[in-house]
Amino acid sequence: MIPGIVNRNPFNIKNENPADPWEGSIGVDEKGHCIFVDPIYAVRAACRDAARKITHGKNTFRMFFAAYAPAADGNKPLGYAAFIASRLRHHFSGLTMDTPLTLFDTEGQVIDRFQLALFLSAMAEMELFNGYELETSALASGIALYEHDFCR
Repeated sequence: MIPGIVNRNPFNIKNENPADPWEGSIGVDEKGHCIFVDPIYAVRAACRDAARKITHGKNTFRMFFAAYAPAADGNKPLGYAAFIASRLRHHFSGLTMDTPLTLFDTEGQVIDRFQLALFLSAMAEMELFNGYELETSALASGIALYEHDFCR
């Protein structure tokens, strides 16, 4: 079985601070990936993590994925960024590795839920397997939960 599915964590999010676990996290696996009670909490965590990175200057595909999936951890951040950009190009023309990510404003408020959902869906596909589709209801509920908790 695929850990991201078993863990209800299609983004393979890790808990950076064990003293302050992600909401909805009920533990971690042997690689430190969070195990969530429901995928909506993984979506909430992915939104929060993305908003933090983007509002702190990691605001292009290249910079975001260098931070999200660092080469030091055995990832290929440029390949990751290219994959996500290619998925979004179906809906938004002219995207490059250096296109600014306009998912959140400077305060972390969601700018475009549709674009954010596409971005997150592509990330889940990259993390798990080609063709994986995160349920639309989980995306919508997780984004709404993020907005409820952090966007006032």
